Amino acid sequence: MHQRPIMKRTSFRHLQTVENILAYFQHHQTQYGYLDNLGGLNGVSRYWSFIDWTEQWNSTTGVPTAVKSGPVTLESLLYLYGLQAAIKIVQHLGFNQLAEEYAKQALELKHAIRKYCLSNSGMIQDGPGLEQYSQHAQVFGVLTGVLTESEGKTNLLQTIKYRKKYAQCSVAMSFYLFAALKKVGLYAESNQYWDIWRRMLANNCTTSVEAEAGERSECHAWGALALYELPTTILGVAPASPGYRTMTIKPTPGYLTWASGHVQTPVGLVKVDWKLVNDHIELNYEIPEQIELEE
Repeated sequence: MHQRPIMKRTSFRHLQTVENILAYFQHHQTQYGYLDNLGGLNGVSRYWSFIDWTEQWNSTTGVPTAVKSGPVTLESLLYLYGLQAAIKIVQHLGFNQLAEEYAKQALELKHAIRKYCLSNSGMIQDGPGLEQYSQHAQVFGVLTGVLTESEGKTNLLQTIKYRKKYAQCSVAMSFYLFAALKKVGLYAESNQYWDIWRRMLANNCTTSVEAEAGERSECHAWGALALYELPTTILGVAPASPGYRTMTIKPTPGYLTWASGHVQTPVGLVKVDWKLVNDHIELNYEIPEQIELEE
């Protein structure tokens, strides 16, 4: 009898947290629809607009150099990504009208980014109207749907082919890079980006470094990419509904021809074994009886 009001208070507390976070970003929207600067350089501005420790941004403390000229497109893209996540959260909590409001805001922001931050070449700029580009902007263009899958595939291939021309995703942003590669059917390209972790092993690291561009920490959580990629993408085990009430097993081979392993879920151990035969995945698995598998 006491569970219903407790859940209700929890839902409203979560909702308030979501609204407070998004309100901060909304406060910084310009008349054009994209965000103005939220912060700037570390140790200089009140807030640090960190994106990634990549070689091209070392002099600007991990912030795209576009910050020197004005707004950073990635801050608008991250706000959009957050809005899209918030839609799912508030829908799950039962606030459907608020979900519709967030969806409207997300659509308007998406249009603004395409209108003001997309070059004639189809690449997303690091700043509105600036001829500065990064792999990161294309990655979040893919993940937010600002770019179509076809556009995203073309843009990501450009950043892979001309790595010196585009700031590359490093340790902090590889999770999102791998997700974008998977979404546009380029997951095989992840092989070369695993070299970051292969170099860690070659340097006798037993935990993940913070970054390759000016290493400091050798125990950084954002470097634990393998803990997600191996079970969720390579083995393909993922929840299809909250709490693993239902799940999917959809491996993404990428550059591999087979994989085998166990994945611990909240409802028990899942065993997966697959191999690639003539471009077809032969899949074997064992799942707990109480889990419903979705196709």
